Amino acid sequence: MIKRIATISIILVASFTINAQSDMSVLGNVIEAYFKTVSSDNLASRNQGLDTLMVEGAQMTSVLLQSNGNSNITTGSWKEYLENSAGFYNDFELKFSEMDREVDFYLDLASAHVLVEQRATKKATKRLFTQNLWLQLELIFVNNRWYITDALWVNESSQPIDNALLQDTLIRVP
Repeated sequence: MIKRIATISIILVASFTINAQSDMSVLGNVIEAYFKTVSSDNLASRNQGLDTLMVEGAQMTSVLLQSNGNSNITTGSWKEYLENSAGFYNDFELKFSEMDREVDFYLDLASAHVLVEQRATKKATKRLFTQNLWLQLELIFVNNRWYITDALWVNESSQPIDNALLQDTLIRVP
């Protein structure tokens, strides 16, 4: 009898946890779902995940800093991101670990700033590449849930971004 009650309790807690994690009215769940989606090496899963998370016409922008101070900027819709990143996902397996997060709210708008460690493992050689990213997600609360309207990230180059969430630490040097 005690085992049966314990088993039922575990099932109920697990069910509640799964439902809470998929509740897109919780901003943190949307951010976690974003990282899970962009970590998936299955194109259909990434497409379905981004379609669920992003508003129609949402933009994604990547700023790749180089050690010489120049940067390469790639921007487009999330659908263009899927198309243009397919080769990268064929070659690499991605994992993201959040290091820090700050969220600013105003009514039904939110801006999430996240420091993240990105680990990319080359599938052919199992070689691991690690870099830190500063990610900004712009979100809107519509129909009782959060949607991402824009995603922007910049990689760490010779200038460390560990303190990027502290005010006055992001300096533009021409």
